Amino acid sequence: MSEFITADDVLAAVWEVVEFAGCPERPTVKSIGIFGNTPLFAPITWGDANAVRLLLGAGIDCNVQCERGETALHHSYPYGRV
Repeated sequence: MSEFITADDVLAAVWEVVEFAGCPERPTVKSIGIFGNTPLFAPITWGDANAVRLLLGAGIDCNVQCERGETALHHSYPYGRV
């Protein structure tokens, strides 16, 4: 079960991920990390569907493409989380 209650909880955890750890401020739903990913990519990697729902509910754009041209949906496919 997910430990996250709000999108802010998820974003606080994402701040600890390498991609966002160097950011001076906590990521928002509009943030783009150093590798071009949005905060949505982290909970997809973690397999945390609740965290994904929280971020989507907070208005994160799931159609943003990272520097490799992938969206969050593309990123979820190799994990079997489509």
